[in-house]
Amino acid sequence: MKKWAITQLFILCITSICWGQITIEEHDGRMTIDSLFGRDEIHEPVLIALIKSPMMQRLKNIRQYGVAHYVSPLPEFTRFEHCVRVMLLTRRFGGSLGEQIAALLHDISHTAFSHVADYVFKEGDGKTSYQDDIHEWFIKKMGIDALLEQYGFAGICSDEHKHAFRILEQELPDLCTDRIDYICYGGFIENRLTQEDVDAIIRDLRFQDGQWFFVNAHSAFLYASISLQLTEHTFGSRINFFTYRQAAKALKRALEIKLITADELFSSYDDDIWQKLGASNDLIISRALDAVIHCDMHCAAGSPESHDMFVIGKFRGVNPWVKISDAFVRLTDLNAGYKSEYERVKQTIAAGCYIRYVQ
Repeated sequence: MKKWAITQLFILCITSICWGQITIEEHDGRMTIDSLFGRDEIHEPVLIALIKSPMMQRLKNIRQYGVAHYVSPLPEFTRFEHCVRVMLLTRRFGGSLGEQIAALLHDISHTAFSHVADYVFKEGDGKTSYQDDIHEWFIKKMGIDALLEQYGFAGICSDEHKHAFRILEQELPDLCTDRIDYICYGGFIENRLTQEDVDAIIRDLRFQDGQWFFVNAHSAFLYASISLQLTEHTFGSRINFFTYRQAAKALKRALEIKLITADELFSSYDDDIWQKLGASNDLIISRALDAVIHCDMHCAAGSPESHDMFVIGKFRGVNPWVKISDAFVRLTDLNAGYKSEYERVKQTIAAGCYIRYVQ
């Protein structure tokens, strides 16, 4: 019996390592989780049950950056590890158990290819995301609310509760655990941040009276600078805009010819859907996938006078508060260099991106 338990524990550790910088060990009714932010121990049955639930496990196969993996393979960054880390950060900064649950489940309604769905089911204007629009419906449809009810937390992910969770969600340019994680980890996997940088950022962060702030201006600058770099060169890149729309074109066509169903997008995995699309003989789908894989051969920078696509992305730059003595000051008021770069990137995103098709 003891040998079997050790073997099972070893398998769980190896499996977890496959999803980025996160390892989960389960023992004696507890979970020990090692992540980019250190080691945490989870003992609440509801959190353990949710982490082990099929819909959370599905997120191990949904990538944070959508179809970017098929353009240029990146270190794994999945919705599963993101959600777990956001929950851990929410826990570390004093979030209630209810807010930790909401943090763990905040991205559970993502379809295959994540935000590509924004261009399949809506306009993709960046104002709201499709997964947020359907989140409460998805929680109920997939039986997650029924699981939560067993532990006395039914409805915890409703819009009514969501607006009260200030650790988890705040509007830009302020911080929140969702934003803290995807900026820190995005910077980390792109080699813009070291482990020591991340440690310093988390060490110098505080959440008090509904407000996030730094107690060290250098750490604030380090973190905020990554938000600008990712906004301009990752989230707001020409390649990102082009490939998401091409993938959406393939999905729309696949839905139209009934190659896949909408339910499959909610319940299946990135690679499964991609393989179905790739096996299709449909010319529209084939051309769209080729445009994703070989995007540099299919699109180029355009201009106001010559373009086939014009996109205005979302400005995701942050402007954190920094506590100086007893006063709170925005980083842009402390650091002239950051203010200049913040305004430059903001204006660049607002000016939009012109894209020209290459035949």
